[in-house]
Amino acid sequence: MLLHPNIKVNLGLDILRKRPDGFHDIETLFLPCDDFHDCLEVLPADEPSALIHDVLSRVSALRTSASASATDSASASTSAFGSGSAPNFTPGSAPATDSACIPISDPSIASASDSTFGSGSAPTSDSSAGASASDPASDYASATDSACIPNFASDSSAGASASDPASDYAWRQAISEDGKVMITIFREAGVDWDPLKDLCVKAYRLLDADFNLPSVKIVLEKFSPVGAGLGGGSADAAYTLLALNELFSLSLTQSQLASYAARLGSDCAFFIYNKPMFGSGRGEILSEYPMGDFFDKYTISCTYIDGISVSTAQAYASVKPSIPEIPLCERLAMPVESWKDCIKNDFEAGVVAMYPQLGELKDELYHEGAIYASMSGSGSAFFAIWPK
Repeated sequence: MLLHPNIKVNLGLDILRKRPDGFHDIETLFLPCDDFHDCLEVLPADEPSALIHDVLSRVSALRTSASASATDSASASTSAFGSGSAPNFTPGSAPATDSACIPISDPSIASASDSTFGSGSAPTSDSSAGASASDPASDYASATDSACIPNFASDSSAGASASDPASDYAWRQAISEDGKVMITIFREAGVDWDPLKDLCVKAYRLLDADFNLPSVKIVLEKFSPVGAGLGGGSADAAYTLLALNELFSLSLTQSQLASYAARLGSDCAFFIYNKPMFGSGRGEILSEYPMGDFFDKYTISCTYIDGISVSTAQAYASVKPSIPEIPLCERLAMPVESWKDCIKNDFEAGVVAMYPQLGELKDELYHEGAIYASMSGSGSAFFAIWPK
């Protein structure tokens, strides 16, 4: 099952108080946004992955184009990925310090089957451990696949070159100790987190604890910015719950799925509904918010500065919770043209103080004609509202 998780923006974000449990009570309006989509595939362990084949085909196209004409390599690096979902592709920018982040730079293709995966006896495996013929994580495409993950050395710099536009398209892969989950993550800028700690795996574990699910493969191709306040990871987790519910006929209601999602993260539950929702509590208490003809009159776009990411802990460190005089729900009822002066994100001032160029980015959005511009979530991405 192939899904395309979208992102969200926060229209207003008031941090009201710190709670005894260490979290904060907030109020915000979550809006879905289609500027970025990840590709998420969830399938039974014994089935071949179409997404892996697709990624390798596109990477192969990049390399072929680069070899054919060095002058055409720049345009090939964008057109081969298509849809505008993966901006800011910079050849040769993969972090050499991440030894577990393996570039797809070896033209050799493995041919073994993954028929043993899902038996419950598969050992823990991560791409950082290197490939071996007996490791089901290194050769996991079904015999029916026309291509599967190549075998690579564990050094991320091996085989990479600045002249190869595919050289920094990297992947990490891992199998859980019980052999129930194999996860593969592709990302142009590298994958600097443990795949087994990805929220998609945590989503599987939540449902597996209650339903004893069959073994699965999870394949994730990341396009949404990481650490940008757009909820890309939360969306991936929520969509994993949706996929598992359908794939294994669990018959969970939307409300039940949202309850599971809320245990994964404060904004995960929003993506189960994926429509304008007013969030309170930690952000997990949701109520549908009518937008009237807003989307007929206005459009929303997101932007970010490559290389700037902000952790939630960083963002909260500079915030002093307070109760606004006028509740957010009342300010949202005011004319859109007035939002610039009355609706704000409490994280924004502190994050802009850390990264002044973000303030310049916001000024530029207004200069270009935006009616409203603000940081989303804990940053660092910004979004703008434009008249149609």
